[in-house]
Amino acid sequence: MKYLNSKNILPGDFHNFGKYVFQANDKTIYKPRNIFWEWIFLDSKSPLRKLFSQDLKYKNRDLFESFPDLKFYSDDFYNSGFVEILKFDSLLELNDNINIQIGSFAAIMAWFGIGDLHFDNLAIGYEYKNQKQIFCPLDIETIFEDISLLNEIALIPPIIQNNSKFGFHELVTLYKKINPEKYLSIILKNFVDIIRFLDENENKILNIFYGIELFYQSKIRIIPRSTNDYKIALEKKGELMDPSIYLSEQTQLFRNDIPYYFRFISSRDIFHFNSPTNFILSDISQDIEKFKISKLRVFENSNLSRPLNRDLLFKSGLLQIVRYFTSDLDFFNICDNGIEIIKKINEIKINYKGEFKIKCEIY
Repeated sequence: MKYLNSKNILPGDFHNFGKYVFQANDKTIYKPRNIFWEWIFLDSKSPLRKLFSQDLKYKNRDLFESFPDLKFYSDDFYNSGFVEILKFDSLLELNDNINIQIGSFAAIMAWFGIGDLHFDNLAIGYEYKNQKQIFCPLDIETIFEDISLLNEIALIPPIIQNNSKFGFHELVTLYKKINPEKYLSIILKNFVDIIRFLDENENKILNIFYGIELFYQSKIRIIPRSTNDYKIALEKKGELMDPSIYLSEQTQLFRNDIPYYFRFISSRDIFHFNSPTNFILSDISQDIEKFKISKLRVFENSNLSRPLNRDLLFKSGLLQIVRYFTSDLDFFNICDNGIEIIKKINEIKINYKGEFKIKCEIY
């Protein structure tokens, strides 16, 4: 059995003057940070979930049907709160529904720009409370980034040989036991169709956020480096640190915190806490290219800025999915649902229903 915590309810990393996630009782865990984003996606009674379950169904299907219905308790959603523990069994075998959900989930996460979807941050399996299959993120702290590659949100690795920590790792392991190429067209079709469906209904979806005051006040986490990099730096305290580490990172590391940064939806400015309750503009805000600040979508002129290159997400997403799910296969040629996929040792070709063709060399 797994739980709504990547470490089976063990205390989380220290952030912001020693604050950490912990199990409060047998039903909830305490998160000393903004929980608004999790509430709006993981509580079936939130305005966003109600929109998709009642008024915005896709082919008579709730796009969030594989998400749980968790309870949230807080008087101050953008600073801290208690979240119901999600109990579930890991996925042991594949089924027809999971083939649909893989493409749908990747599309939803990429469209909303939800990141940090590493292996420990996904629940894929069977939920006891509602007796249903689930496929959802656990922690939602990063959102509304302009995504053009699935490795940017940690679902798929940029290098196939180093993949155990990425979100789809467990699924790929299961698919390798069968013939994964047989199911690729279903995954690819749902990925493209769901992104297009969300694009077509963008105004309806974003208006839900615009109508919630917490949307403008909720912190969005910025992750400039991996937690593992920070943990290595913690072990070297007192020694000469990497000169690329910023002063604000050093300050947090020297108080035994994993550095924590955030922004608000109306700005690309990045902040960090300089006391348990106060925050200041961070020095990492100056490095726009290094920390991809230009890819952060912002609310300005009464609207959320649009993604810059949706076409790139379509094409790169299809190629990354095919490459990752068939990494053990050197050759195959299939045509299903109007989608032709050809893979050779050093090349992948995809003809998507005659709408567009893409080709990629493999190294």
